[in-house]
Amino acid sequence: MFATAIHSTPRRGPGGIDKISVMAYRSWQLGLMAGLSMVPLFAQQRTPTFQSSTTLVEVTAVVRNGQGKAIGDLTVEDFRLFDAGKRQTISSFRIEKLRRANESSRPAPAAAGTWAALPDRFIAFVLDDQNLVPEHFPNATLAAIHYLPELRPGDRAAVVTTSGHTILPFTGDRDKLREAFSHMVSLNRRATFDVSGLNSEISCKITYLKADWIVNGDPSSLQNCVAPAWKPPQVQLGPQRPGTGLTLAPPGEAHQIFLENQVRAFAESIVQAGDRDVQSYFLGLARLIGAMSHMPGERSIVLLSPGMYIPPRLRNLQDWTIRNALRAGVVLSGIDPRGVYIRNDPDDPSTMSDAWGLAETQERFGFMENVTSGTGGTFLRGDNDIQGAIRRIDSTPEFVYVLGFSPTQLKLDGKLHPLKVTLNRQRGLSVKARSGYYAVEKEPDETARRQQRMQDAFFSEHQVHDVAVELRVRSSHKPNTSIVLTAIAEIGLSNVPFRKDGPVNRSDLTMVVGIFDQNGNLVKDFWKDITLHPSDESLAALRRSGLELTTDFDVPPGRYFVRLLVRENEGQAMGTHSTSVEIRP
Repeated sequence: MFATAIHSTPRRGPGGIDKISVMAYRSWQLGLMAGLSMVPLFAQQRTPTFQSSTTLVEVTAVVRNGQGKAIGDLTVEDFRLFDAGKRQTISSFRIEKLRRANESSRPAPAAAGTWAALPDRFIAFVLDDQNLVPEHFPNATLAAIHYLPELRPGDRAAVVTTSGHTILPFTGDRDKLREAFSHMVSLNRRATFDVSGLNSEISCKITYLKADWIVNGDPSSLQNCVAPAWKPPQVQLGPQRPGTGLTLAPPGEAHQIFLENQVRAFAESIVQAGDRDVQSYFLGLARLIGAMSHMPGERSIVLLSPGMYIPPRLRNLQDWTIRNALRAGVVLSGIDPRGVYIRNDPDDPSTMSDAWGLAETQERFGFMENVTSGTGGTFLRGDNDIQGAIRRIDSTPEFVYVLGFSPTQLKLDGKLHPLKVTLNRQRGLSVKARSGYYAVEKEPDETARRQQRMQDAFFSEHQVHDVAVELRVRSSHKPNTSIVLTAIAEIGLSNVPFRKDGPVNRSDLTMVVGIFDQNGNLVKDFWKDITLHPSDESLAALRRSGLELTTDFDVPPGRYFVRLLVRENEGQAMGTHSTSVEIRP
């Protein structure tokens, strides 16, 4: 029995916000805002050099057996990692368990309107309204609508666009999801590709990639839009006015220069619009990943997108997104909703079979392959069964290996650094790993890493038992008719280390209690630092009795998921316990 009891009520700051909650949120908000602030920063940078002592590239790998089942019993000695063909020393190694092993035992899909189960899986459908033309966009929305009956009682889904709009936040209401999908439309960016409206003498279509090449001085891209002018026979021009210092160009050449300048100006406008789209794409993903990072269950993002061209100056955002998703336990998978598309599709300028269309296709697919494999997901293309493709990528791998290495003198040069992961002994196994990287940012310091590990454990569905904890809840009504949810945390101290601190023994703990609603949104949380400093005489009794801490929350009626985490701050051992409760009026 736990004897020592402490009662705590969440302290309120300005506006009724818990002061401790604000501190708790600050770290993940700073991480999210750091990612958001990187967008203009990376757009300005060119080739900074990072020292190997501050650089860590994380490479995800999923290993499957002959039956396609992900396995999680390999060690670091089983892997070999190559960067641009050169073998690297694996300096960090961990195994992420992304879902429960008994996935097949989950309950069957629920009948329409029945969503009583508490959430245990979150799926965000991100539809690419920027890069899908109107003719192909319905392929994505219809497939998503047809997939909705396969969602299960514990599933929550959200509808988001790559342009950054959340059409519908996480919900279990399939009618709302169906309505959200049915009202979505493409932004129809193809109209910006046609320069003929500006000048009928210029007939080429300028995609984002082609425009970027023109702006950066690629002569063949410019000449594809404005062919070299026919040069007439040399004629003797009249005398120039004295003092002007100007030489008049032949009429044909002057017109050539005029057309080229028009193309350059038009390309510059496309690049500016394309840069904004890329930034919106990554900003939206950053916000979504940040929101999903504190949802209690499996987290996956399904990108219904053909991919996009990312110019070298913005490719750091791709690597940052992968790293952020890894830390948040979010798996990104992708499907090209165009299915089996045709080359030179008049509706889709990116499908041209010229050098620029082929290069853009390679860039788009490369982006989708990298961002999905980098987080443990899969990219599927060339399949007209989009609903079936959603079903195939819907199954999150149970185990993902994260291998880390430190490259030397890494430069942000805009070039892809290819990665390859192999197994020392195949044993009938296959490995799919992140295909490459462009750059990395500095690793957070040890304090930030500890805070991140604690948040990862708190917002995970998995239980940790290094510290013995137990959570009980009860509800009561106050005289003013408000409802109080009481969380009772019992902490065992038998295996918690104490260090000698003068005449006393000291141990520092951090306790977090969080309340989540039926859709997995964090409603309230309470963070408390606990310092224990018993004397030698009372330490033995304290180890036997443990602690009991009680925290009150004012909540409206509803169904809630309550999560407890306790961390011993010296050795970083943690314990978690979760329970559910229904508060009636």
